[in-house]
Amino acid sequence: MHHYRQVLVRIRHGDSDRELARCRYMGRRKLAALRELAEQRGWLKPDAPLPDDSEIAAALGSPRKGLVPTRFYWRLYAGNTRLLYAGR
Repeated sequence: MHHYRQVLVRIRHGDSDRELARCRYMGRRKLAALRELAEQRGWLKPDAPLPDDSEIAAALGSPRKGLVPTRFYWRLYAGNTRLLYAGR
């Protein structure tokens, strides 16, 4: 959650999504979604306090679990194929 709080602080200071993406906080799509969520919730108002970690977590929802990159499956497939051919 510290990552999200840091991004919110930088957005409040006026940094653009491109600048934040260039600093590798997160991608521009995720930054745009976070900026929109923060505007809806009033987190970007200068006089409002920053939300605590539990409030940010509740607003973001649970992370997606179980996603495995396609490269991982390909390596498994390629690795198994090599094992099959090694036995011949």
